[in-house]
Amino acid sequence: SWTVHLSEPLGRLVGLSELACALALALTAVWPRAAPARRVACYYFIANQIAAAGVHLAHGEVHALPQNAVLIVLLIAITVMDRPTAKQ
Repeated sequence: SWTVHLSEPLGRLVGLSELACALALALTAVWPRAAPARRVACYYFIANQIAAAGVHLAHGEVHALPQNAVLIVLLIAITVMDRPTAKQ
């Protein structure tokens, strides 16, 4: 986990925010009206994974980068598929 390179309080805050966003993503699967929360959660997770990749690079942990890349691509796909379409 990249948060081991952060202070303990900051690492805990990041972990709690990741759990909250994961819960938001899960809730939107059963509660479609929460779509705006899904979009916000995806944007947060994308930023989170970019930060994680930067920390991994800074510490020479290149073996973790493929996971970051896969998650970023999946989150972008969710965001793109979630865009509202214009009514015709």
